[in-house]
Amino acid sequence: MEWPADHHIFIYQVEADLLWKREHPSDFFHPLIIIYFLGQLLLLVTIFQKTPGKKLTDAAIACLSCIMLLLLFIGLLGLKLKMILCSLPFVLTAVITIVNYKRQKT
Repeated sequence: MEWPADHHIFIYQVEADLLWKREHPSDFFHPLIIIYFLGQLLLLVTIFQKTPGKKLTDAAIACLSCIMLLLLFIGLLGLKLKMILCSLPFVLTAVITIVNYKRQKT
């Protein structure tokens, strides 16, 4: 993520700061943060299932999409190539996963 005055940070660094270096415990309870961590938890559950459920995978993708599409949108508005390139792998993987589930259904 990038913002003016040449500040930048990776998403995993933000996650680590939220989990271990919380200055304000209320920072963790922002709806976007809770939804993002819920999406990661759901994705982790689907990884360890013998046959991942479509509904659980879709829910995980939807939760993670909230923040990743927001980052993509911000990157597109500000023409921040790093932010765009950082969020594109998730978007492409999500689209491929959804398309594969639809193909299996037919």
